[in-house]
This record gives sequence, C-alpha cells and structure tokens, in this order.
Amino acid sequence: MGDMLKSLLTAAALACWAILAAAQTASQSQKFQEAIDAMETRGDCPLAIRLFEEAARGPDRNLAAHALFYAGRCFEKLGKQEARKFYERVVAEFPDQSTAAGEARARLARLVPPDQAARPPMVGRRLWTGRDVDISGAVSADGRYLSYTDWEANWLAIRELATGRKRLLVKNPPDGGSADFSIPSPDGRHVVYRRIGMDGQDVVLAAVDAARGQTTPRVLHRGPEGSLPLGWSPDGRQILCQLTRKDLNNHLVLLSVADGSLRVLKSFDSRYAQAATFSPDGRYIAYDFPPHRDSPERDIFVIGSAGDQGDQQAAETAVVQHPANDSFPAWTPDGQRLLFISDRLGSAGAWVIATAGGKPQGPAELVKATIGNIRPLGFTREGAYYYGSYEDMKDVYIAALDPATGTVSGSVPVDSRLLGSKSAPEWSPDGRFLAYSGRGELTIQNLETGEKRGLRPQLPLWRPRWSPDGRTILVHGSKLDTGPGLYLIDVETGAATLALADHTKGFPRQAAWSPDGRSFFYWYIGESIRLRELATGREQVVYPQPGGDFAVSPDGRRLAVSVARDPEAVLLIVPVDGGPARELLRVPETGAFGMGWTPDGRRILFSRRGNFENRELWQVPVEGGEARSTGLTMWGLAEFRIHPDGRRIAFTGGGRQSEVWVLENFLPVPAGR
Repeated sequence: MGDMLKSLLTAAALACWAILAAAQTASQSQKFQEAIDAMETRGDCPLAIRLFEEAARGPDRNLAAHALFYAGRCFEKLGKQEARKFYERVVAEFPDQSTAAGEARARLARLVPPDQAARPPMVGRRLWTGRDVDISGAVSADGRYLSYTDWEANWLAIRELATGRKRLLVKNPPDGGSADFSIPSPDGRHVVYRRIGMDGQDVVLAAVDAARGQTTPRVLHRGPEGSLPLGWSPDGRQILCQLTRKDLNNHLVLLSVADGSLRVLKSFDSRYAQAATFSPDGRYIAYDFPPHRDSPERDIFVIGSAGDQGDQQAAETAVVQHPANDSFPAWTPDGQRLLFISDRLGSAGAWVIATAGGKPQGPAELVKATIGNIRPLGFTREGAYYYGSYEDMKDVYIAALDPATGTVSGSVPVDSRLLGSKSAPEWSPDGRFLAYSGRGELTIQNLETGEKRGLRPQLPLWRPRWSPDGRTILVHGSKLDTGPGLYLIDVETGAATLALADHTKGFPRQAAWSPDGRSFFYWYIGESIRLRELATGREQVVYPQPGGDFAVSPDGRRLAVSVARDPEAVLLIVPVDGGPARELLRVPETGAFGMGWTPDGRRILFSRRGNFENRELWQVPVEGGEARSTGLTMWGLAEFRIHPDGRRIAFTGGGRQSEVWVLENFLPVPAGR
C-alpha cells in the first residue's frame, strides 16, 4: 500500500509540474507575441525589449533564444551598442538552437565593434580610369607611384599617383614581346617585372630613379620556362617567383637579387599559385592554391619562408579552407591578418582572417561585401589597399564587306541581348554558323535562326579554327594532364583531342588549316612557321625565320606573313612549297597584326595599330599596289574572319575596361588594440 501511495503522489507531482510548465510556456509564448507586436506594429522598441527579456526567462529554449535575438534587433534599431551583448548571449548560451545562433552570428559580423565606432568611415577612391589603364603592376610601399605597362608606347612605366604623371622606364622587346607583372621593391628604388620575348620569359630588374630617365634593365633569371615574379622579401634581397618547368610542374622559388641564384621553396604539380606574398616580418609566405587537381576553387595556405630543411620542404598550413573560391592573399601591414578575396556570399568580397605563427586565429571576417572583378595591387605601409577592377568589354561583331571595293560598313554585335565577354569568331565552312569563345565555352550560333549551342571541352580555349570538313574545330588550349597545345574539339560532342603539344615551348602562337584539311600550319615564339600532317605528324618548314601573324591563301599555296623589324612591320608573301619570299608592304612603327585573304585571293586585309583608342582595318592588293583603309575603325579591333562568300566579316572589338581604386579606413582594429 505504501508503494502504491508513493507512486500516486509522484504521478500527481509530475502532472502538476507539467501543468505548471505548460502554463509557463504559454505565458512565455504570449510575452513573445506581445513583444513582436510592440516591435513591428507599434514601433515601441523599449517596450519590446522589456517583453523580449521576460520571454527569454521561460522554459522553451527556442523561444528564449529568439527573444534575445529580437531584443538585439531592437537595440540595433535604436542605434545602441547593447545589441552586441544580446547576440553574444544567443551564441554563447543557446548553441543548440542553430537557427537563432546562426542569425546572431550573422548580425555580429555586420556590427561595428565599440573600439572602432570612432574611426573614420571606410573610403573607396577611384584613382585612374580610361582605356589606357593597366593593372598588371603594383603600388609602391610608400604609395607614391604605381608600376604598370604602357601598352600604347609598349614600355614599362610608373605613374605618380598624386599627379597622374607617367614616366617610361624600359622599352619592351621589339619582337612582339612584352613586359608585365611588375612589382616595386620595398624601398621603391627598383621594379622587378616579367619580360616575354621570342626566346622565353625572363625576370628582370629595372631602376626607378636612374637619372630620372630610362634605365638599362638587369636580367635576374633567364630561361625558356615560364617565369613570374610574385613579391619581394621585406629586406629587398629576394624575389618570390613562380617557375613553370618543361615538365609543366610549377615551383615557388626565392630568387636572389644579388646573384640570381634560385632556392626552391615549394614544388607543385601542374597546378599553380595565383598569388603569393611575404609576411611583413619575412617569416612566412601566404599563397592561394587549388586543393584538388579538378578544383576550380582555391584555398589559402601559409608556409615558412625558410624553405627546404634538408630533404624536406617547408610544411604548409591551410589558413582558409572553404567550399568557395578564396584567392589573392595579402598580409596586412601589421602582420596580424591576411586579407583575401572570396565569393562565399555569392559575389566577390574582401575578408580578413587573424593569424599568429603562420596559423589561423578564429574565423574569417567580412570587411567589404562586394568588390567585383579585381586584381590586387598591394598594401601601402599606412594600410591603404590598392586594386585594379575590370570588366570584359570584348564582343563579336559582324559587318558588311563590299567585294568590289574592299570597304566595310554597318557593324552590329552578333548577340545584342548579352554584350561582352565574346571574342575570336570563326565561320563554319558553309557559312551558316559562327563559332566564338566566351564565358568558359565555345558557342556555335546559327545565323539564320539565332539558335545558339555551347560546347564546354573543359579547357581554356581561344583562336578557334573550323576544319574544312566542318566536323572539328582546332583551338589553342591547355589541360592539366596534357598541358598547353593545339586541341581538336568535336563539333557535336565537345570532346577535346590533343593535336600538338611541346612542353618545352609553351603555347603555339597561331595555327590555321590547309584547305584540304589534312594538315595545319603553326608556329611557336622564336621559331619557324611549319606545316604539320594531322595523321602522321610529319612536318615541313614553310618560313624558316621567326615569324609573326600569318594567313593561308584560299588555294593553300601561299602564306601572308607579318614580320616585326623594329621600328616597322613587313608583310611578306611566302610560297608554301619553297622559293623566295616576296615583300608586299612595309607598315610604319604602328605595326600590323592579324591578316586574312579575301576568298578570291586578290586582297589581304590586316589590322593596323593606330593610337591606343582605335585600331583600323586596312587592305592591300596581293599583286602589289597602294594599301588603304577599309573604313572600319574600332577600339580593340582584332581577330577578324572573312565569310566564305566574301561579303561579310566577323571580328572582335573592345577590350578589358579597367580602373585603379584604393580602399582606406576599412580594416577592423585587431582584438586587444
């Protein structure tokens, strides 16, 4: 009987507790609804905060967590810092309530900490705009100048940021080469850059203040492999570079400024670091890298700058690992954080993550939600962040070509609905279709119906050339397993097959089919123009000297070849089966590039460089005579192709529109400051 009474009493107590708990929950829910009404309907935030605080004391943890969260929102509406305290309580006391805790974390990320409330507002200033902007350089550490390539003059130059004045430093190679990816030294007295010429890629050093005029550059590293400077050591004694060897493997190396000696810091496979940078104390190097061979996204890694330890390379630490694309790491001037660009919010934004001893300290923090397509240009010592923004304004146009006079008129974009990011047009042999590159795919457009079909052969591609039988398209491209070369793209399936690759030479500069479709012409930088049989691989030399752009005559018996002979270009007619070349035309220092024969074989069209704003399409009779304009002038005019009927022409116009910006007062103050 005693046990039965005890059980009855226990059951009664549990029932009473349940009734009480239900009553408390009902009261808590009522308080919560009253608070929501006060906040949203009446706009009475002080009353809503009091009611939310009462609701937060009830037994329902989900209601309690959301009550604290909404109390924080009320404090935000009132502009008070108490909001942070309520969000922090949700995160700390209710980690099991994932929805409320996640929302609280998101609000915390957007709040300005109390120790930054008095800081000046973030400032973004546009420093340079126009078609002459180049963003392949970097800012000097003192913010005095920007190194860049002046493509109009074809020189390496610096631009004084305070005045906008430019000064030319080094003239680029006359053989069609270029100077780019320049970086000022820590003391601002030198600029290191990549020079691309007929014999490969060099890392070169130029003095900035050499009698305030042009300077004689000093080659630090010469080689046929790819060479790219990425940054200076803080003491100015070493340059961090990326080298691509003949086997297509990439290496982060330290290049001595004193004697040009190399020390391998990290070896990769065919993947590569897009950006790498020294920490301000010189102890660490941060770089971005794809975590998997088939990954287009990147993570951020840090290694010690000591490099090899015996036979072991420096260990690396993954500082930022995220499914998004995280790239372009840059140490902040205090060395306590890494700034990087991430698309984890759906568009590119700037983030920072605290580091110590080369390791991450806590989660990444958003500092600017939208920054667009950029190329970082570096930090100054004062913490200003310079970057180049860009939009691809290239497009494919079609115009009428008068076969009697050779004049061009009435150009229109091939697709007026979606402008930009299209280039390299190519007609199908029957003239019904137009292929062009853009947005990671090869588009084939039916010009009669407007219907478009995209091929994604999983490789970067450019300069498509349709085979005479219409079944394949020859493109320049690169794959991780086979490297840079010429590939055949199946028009129906998009499958890519390697046609030619030589890892010691990089990318072929140009290729074109012979009219019978059994062979193709091609050339590498610094080498002869060759004709290669597709089935056998047998080759013959067509033009034995280092050539330039070329075009195949309609009957396949001659080439038109443009050869650079500083300060002018010479257009030659070269017999394919041998015999002397015939000089057709000399083009002054503005040069000539891109050529095409009219289908009747009577004229050659070529692009001619004018000023930086415009390029002009010219024509010259094959058998000799006066060269004259076709009437087509456009910014960035290039890559033109004549329709098989000789009455239309497709071409690329426009280019990359760039600007230089600086961000100031945007870095959050580190904890403890």
